[in-house]
Amino acid sequence: MAAELATIALEPSSIDQPVRDAYLIFGSPRIFEPEINEVVATLRSGWLGTGPRVAALEDKFRDYIGALYALAVNSCTAALHPSMRVIGLEPGDEVVVPSMTLMATANAVIHAGGKPVLADVDRRTMCVDPENAARRITPRTRAIIPVHFAGRACEMTCICDLATSHGLRLWRTAPMQSKRSTTAGMPAFWAIWEPSASTSPRT
Repeated sequence: MAAELATIALEPSSIDQPVRDAYLIFGSPRIFEPEINEVVATLRSGWLGTGPRVAALEDKFRDYIGALYALAVNSCTAALHPSMRVIGLEPGDEVVVPSMTLMATANAVIHAGGKPVLADVDRRTMCVDPENAARRITPRTRAIIPVHFAGRACEMTCICDLATSHGLRLWRTAPMQSKRSTTAGMPAFWAIWEPSASTSPRT
């Protein structure tokens, strides 16, 4: 019996066999000649930071999402932090954020002197649950930052109603959105990175 078990243990099982021959890369970018030409042209232009191509990106992105303004920064974190400062966040002020998101969402609140309050997510959407977020609101709450996750949109109508009824500021981050999603007149932050099949840095 022991010999039979040893033989079975040494035999390869189905979990040892790869599902595919070629390795599947998470967030593999699709880079073609136009993208390569743009990188080369940028290097030759001498503009390696903010320059005419950044301004062109801002203009095209603003038109694409139908917003009045668009500003490119080095990360969504860099966009969230000053937005927290603009509303005058003070020590002890609370901002409701989803429990399932990149840590930058909560870190931006902390860096601005506030306190992030985690709201649970809806199992269906993996986005913040409006009912759970409502239970996290206290007299110290100043804002809500819902985050669209993996191409799944938050229930923005419910969240907008929630923010309005409590007089809260509302931000929206869309780090993995792969298509347009209306800003509904509120500040919104897009992070363009690998999972959204883009070759641009996070913006």
